[in-house]
Amino acid sequence: MILEKVDREAMVGAVRDFGSTQIAPLMQRPELPADESAIAQVIGQLVDLGVLTQDGEPELGVWDDLNDQESCKLSTDLISVLAARSSAVAYQVSSQALAANFARVAGLSTTGAVSFDPAVNAAGRATARALLDRPTAADTKVLQDLWGSEETRPRLHLGLRDWTTIWWPRWTSEDRWQLCAIGREDCEIEWQPHGHGLDELAFETVRLRADSADAKGSLGAEHVIAGFTCHSLAVLTISIATARRAVDRARQYSIDRVQGGSAIGEHDAVAELLARGESAIATAQAMLARVHDTVEPIARLHLTWQVRTQAQPALARAGSDALQVFGGIGYMRDVGPEKDLRDLNTLRRIGGSPSELMLRCAAFDESRSRTK
Repeated sequence: MILEKVDREAMVGAVRDFGSTQIAPLMQRPELPADESAIAQVIGQLVDLGVLTQDGEPELGVWDDLNDQESCKLSTDLISVLAARSSAVAYQVSSQALAANFARVAGLSTTGAVSFDPAVNAAGRATARALLDRPTAADTKVLQDLWGSEETRPRLHLGLRDWTTIWWPRWTSEDRWQLCAIGREDCEIEWQPHGHGLDELAFETVRLRADSADAKGSLGAEHVIAGFTCHSLAVLTISIATARRAVDRARQYSIDRVQGGSAIGEHDAVAELLARGESAIATAQAMLARVHDTVEPIARLHLTWQVRTQAQPALARAGSDALQVFGGIGYMRDVGPEKDLRDLNTLRRIGGSPSELMLRCAAFDESRSRTK
């Protein structure tokens, strides 16, 4: 895809304006998360705006082309602008856009969701070796159990509950990796109440019924790799924007709050907290740019996970530092930094925790060293 600079800037500008007028008012009371119907209405407006391509030919929407670097860069730019106003809205748009891309390729027309999270530990080393198509004999049973037995091992879904089809990776010794579309009517779904971040969305455990029909559609291993990559890119992008929001909020408070005749931002301890946050954000942005410059699919996935293991703990610490600038009041739910931090901590666990991703990256590194 060849994108004119003016087209990219116009689209990002339109989404920024939309966030200011339509999303920001919903987020004014952090202690009272917007309900799902309000978020669904915002998503519908973003479809009309062209940010989310639900039907028709893809153009400038999020994740319209998973294999094109320019398109993916535009996607993360749009996700970042949305996340500046709401981490939950940005995550929902990314998830729905990925599902829409998969549905177009598979010839389906459904309102979809994605899940790249088994409800249990995802066997990091075995998962990575399987993505390289080099699973060991010992890996086979682990992979089959965790990624192939949806009846006994449910998947976690975070998002709105209006989906009709959910896409998730499946691994079997016969077919290896496939990205499968599972109908809602074939699932047992349990809603998990939570208060740990992204409160506007629902946590669900989704289990395939024993008497369920075959998958509505399936795609090959290349789509599994692209899905893992773009899902993690979105999580990283949203984390950066959420940390940015937290640090900006803290910086403004450090200017407004006067103690002993001077703004608290003039104190060295407060300045250090803010500087650490700025450093974490700048480092994560530079790492994200490296991912966008990487072309080969497996190398790109490897780097994406590697960046997440390094950047997301630092971004969560930036959120914690921002909260500390507020002092005790920062822990109150109606102030804002408490929710920013919970969002950041939740994002760390989506698509693989830092420890899980470290194991996957270690397996990639081991495989690379053996082939040199």
